[in-house]
Amino acid sequence: MSTPPASLSPVSAESAPGQRKPSWQRILGTFYAPDATFADIAREPHYMLCLGLEILIGTVATWFIVRRIGSLNIALRAIQQSPAAQSLSAQQIQTQAAMSAKFIHFSPFFAIFGAPLVALIVAACMLGAANFGLGLQAKFKQMFSLTTHAMLPLSIAYLLALPIVLTASHPGHLDSQNLVGSNLGFFLSSTSPHWLQVFGGRIDIFSFWVIGLLALGISKTGPRVKYGSALTAVVLLWLVYVLAVTGIAAI
Repeated sequence: MSTPPASLSPVSAESAPGQRKPSWQRILGTFYAPDATFADIAREPHYMLCLGLEILIGTVATWFIVRRIGSLNIALRAIQQSPAAQSLSAQQIQTQAAMSAKFIHFSPFFAIFGAPLVALIVAACMLGAANFGLGLQAKFKQMFSLTTHAMLPLSIAYLLALPIVLTASHPGHLDSQNLVGSNLGFFLSSTSPHWLQVFGGRIDIFSFWVIGLLALGISKTGPRVKYGSALTAVVLLWLVYVLAVTGIAAI
């Protein structure tokens, strides 16, 4: 029997036009096949499972971090590392830390809204960079879906922090803002200037990973944009953010 012409051959589900990958497959594909995955997301955006997973991991990890390190210890470290601590007495530091600890105690519940809020802000910035900076016509749902998947590496950072917190013999001495040695700030001395610690904390492997994925996502929203151009746009926005938070810390 002769082989049917290629045009009449059955099309596989994997290559069929308009065939949408399952949400769980997109989540995994973000790590092992980001190019094909982000092209699929740009074509048919959806994000509920990805966002839900990020909320779950962030909330659970934050709960363990706060419970193990202690909300008062977290508040004390934050105040002691700030430049304003030099003008405060020990009693004032304790008083402010006790007040801040009340809010930190409920931070796992705030994490439920934190991931969607951050994703919304980042997606809005990426949409502006894509449409106004690079001349694309991306939709917000499209960019929001790409952004939520691009932020998945941050969930990996949370997962890596969990065993550190759970196995530490003196968890109260840990820095809740810098548990994983993935950034420059982790290796700086506690006596380093506060602005330098803030800046070093942003020179982070996971941040660079997210930046790369965000650029990939933008490049998949239109045929005219090269990855290099998208990466330049994302890096410029990231530099504005880093300089802003570093400047605030220096002031």
